[in-house]
Amino acid sequence: MSYDTTTISAIMEKANSNIICLPSIQRQFVWGASQIEMLFDSIYQGYPIGTFLIWNVKKEDVNAYKFYYLLRDYHEKDKTFNEAAPSPSLAKEIEAALDGQQRMTALFIALQGSYSTKKPGGHVNNPAAYIKRHLYL
Repeated sequence: MSYDTTTISAIMEKANSNIICLPSIQRQFVWGASQIEMLFDSIYQGYPIGTFLIWNVKKEDVNAYKFYYLLRDYHEKDKTFNEAAPSPSLAKEIEAALDGQQRMTALFIALQGSYSTKKPGGHVNNPAAYIKRHLYL
């Protein structure tokens, strides 16, 4: 077992390249906007945000398991699910996030994707009632 230090930028690069995936045992993304905001507040203030437990899956073992890509665009109405990572495209070693998936996904949504929530008073079945938010730094 080894411990490595990495940057958020490196994690985002691996998520964009589909190197970091989620094993099928992970629950779906459940964090709300306020939890994402608190995560970024902690980062901005220099507080530790915890560790990630990563399983380095060897190339020969990749097709023995089911994996999902990290969620990039969250939509509150759909309770968006992660896209399944088809096994043939995983013909390389991957890193499966075993712990820290909520934090990692929150970072990916905020830095690379979007977070859509319903406006107060908006009707749940009205697509215009949902606001698509992006983080700008």
